[in-house]
Amino acid sequence: MRMFGLTFACLLFLIQLVAGQQAEDNDPYSTDLVAYELGINTNSQRVVHSWSQKRLVQMGDAVSIALLKVLTPDDLGNASKVRDALPIIRNAFSQPELIGIKSDRYPRVTNFLLGTLKQRIADQQIQSEIQMTLDYVREKSKE
Repeated sequence: MRMFGLTFACLLFLIQLVAGQQAEDNDPYSTDLVAYELGINTNSQRVVHSWSQKRLVQMGDAVSIALLKVLTPDDLGNASKVRDALPIIRNAFSQPELIGIKSDRYPRVTNFLLGTLKQRIADQQIQSEIQMTLDYVREKSKE
């Protein structure tokens, strides 16, 4: 009976592994994850899910590519949407040693995105938050 339990557990693990790989293949930019995070973290209210946080800390610069794919041009000028996106960017660079793709450890797209957002947003408080995020990302990536 114990052998059956071990076999069943191994089978479940393999199914999750294959399903996870298929989901990644269907969403190579992780836009579903980023859109989900934006959706649950609105108006500066943060909801943390361990499964999404685990994936976010592995993204690094790729998170900004996903944000550019998810956000509309109008969203890029919307102070509320920008405020909601900043914690996602910080999370993506919070543990640079876990970023899976080496080139994503350097915030080239993120620097571009944050610089563009800073120019488009008139609100001084949001500009300050953008600058703090820029400083945080640069410190974490040591670029």
